[in-house]
This record gives sequence, C-alpha cells and structure tokens, in this order.
Amino acid sequence: MPSQSAVRVAKEIRFEAACLIGCGAVGLSAVQGARLAGAARIIAVDISEAKFDLARRVGAADLVDATRDDPVAVASASRAPAMAARGRPATSR
Repeated sequence: MPSQSAVRVAKEIRFEAACLIGCGAVGLSAVQGARLAGAARIIAVDISEAKFDLARRVGAADLVDATRDDPVAVASASRAPAMAARGRPATSR
C-alpha cells in the first residue's frame, strides 16, 4: 500500500518520466507516487545496489548505480525531472 506522501505526489504532479535520487523510505515513496501519477518511465538512483530490488518492485523501470554512472547525465538524456530524496549527503555527490 502506498504511503500518504506517495499519494500526495501522485495527485499534485503529472509527468511522463521521473528520475528519483535516493532509494530509501522517502525515495521509494516518490517512486510509488510517480507510478501512481502515471509516469511512463521511472529511474531510481542510489549508491547501494541492495536497494534496487525494492525500487523495482514499487515501480522503478530503470536503476542507476551512482557510484558507477552519472545520474545527472541519465536524467538529462531521458528528459526526466530529477528529484532528490536522500538521507545521506554522499548519495548526491
């Protein structure tokens, strides 16, 4: 069941694609919100591959390991608005 924040995101934002930086609790809620809003492509970015399975299960189609790939380049190439949902500063470095 999606969180209240995911439902709120879904009601307020409409987009075809989204790039969500951070796959912790807040980021996963944002992934759910993007899915509920009807985003055709959801990109989840994190520095921990361990979080990717859950991100995929809640709606992320593409997964980016920020320790190996440049999330800004991925977001730019996909024309997806990027949203940071991070708890640790290292996630967005």
